[in-house]
Amino acid sequence: MAKVEVYNLVGQKVHEAEGKSVSIDATEWNKGIYLVNIIEENGAVVTKKLVVK
Repeated sequence: MAKVEVYNLVGQKVHEAEGKSVSIDATEWNKGIYLVNIIEENGAVVTKKLVVK
């Protein structure tokens, strides 16, 4: 099980989900760059960039 948190570049959390399989629907989000934090069960955090056009 993992937890996913998505932040805009201002640092506001815009999405949060938890589960074995997580999907993100960004169709209603404003255009821009978002940071996606994937928090694994062991506490490890992976950060990825998400670009919404």
